[in-house]
Amino acid sequence: MDLCNDKKGSSREIWGIKRLDKYAQFNIILDAVAALSFLVVTLSGVALMLLQSGRSVEVVDGFILSKTTWDIIHTWSGVVMLISVILHFYIHWKWITKVTKRVVRIKKNKLCRKKIKEKND
Repeated sequence: MDLCNDKKGSSREIWGIKRLDKYAQFNIILDAVAALSFLVVTLSGVALMLLQSGRSVEVVDGFILSKTTWDIIHTWSGVVMLISVILHFYIHWKWITKVTKRVVRIKKNKLCRKKIKEKND
C-alpha cells in the first residue's frame, strides 16, 4: 500500500495538501533556519547578559555553560542567521521591489491628491 499517493480519497486530497516544489521546500527550510538561529541568538544573548560579571556559572545538567561557550554559540548562530536572512532577501528581491514601488506610488498619489485639494481650497 502506497501511503504517499495522490489518489482520490487519500489524506492529501482530504486535507488539501499539495506536494511542494523544490523552490518552496528550500524557502521553508531557509525560513526555519533563520527562525531557529534567531531563537538561539536571543537565548545566548540573554545568557551572556546574565553572565556579565565574568564568572562562569554551572548547573548540573549543563544548561548554563561558560561565558566563552555562550559567546561562541551566540557568534556562530548570528553568522548563520545573517547568511540565511541575506539569502532570504536575495530570493525574494523581486517581490520586495514590486511591493516597495507600489507603496511609494500609493503614498505619492495620496500626497499629490492632498496638495491638489489644498490648492483648490
